[in-house]
Amino acid sequence: MRIRLHSVMEYTEQPQDGIEFIQLSGNSKLFQGNWRIESNPQGSTLRYSGQWEPDTLIPLIIIDHFAEHGLLDRFSAIAQLAQDRKGLLSENCAN
Repeated sequence: MRIRLHSVMEYTEQPQDGIEFIQLSGNSKLFQGNWRIESNPQGSTLRYSGQWEPDTLIPLIIIDHFAEHGLLDRFSAIAQLAQDRKGLLSENCAN
């Protein structure tokens, strides 16, 4: 089963702290959240918090299953990308 969603988002960056986002328009009744960067002895921890309320006739148990597994896959890919890039500075960070 394939579900296609469309969202126009607004992001607010808070340097050294994280990013907040909110859906301005789209297929969901509500989609908002944030990413936070927290220092720890080993480096940094990236935490995600969000709310999503779909606007669909599909039963929520099905949506929950796909959302949970899709988010786990996406967050795992983000963590792997961060690990792969560990120690690399962007040109913007070097200034």
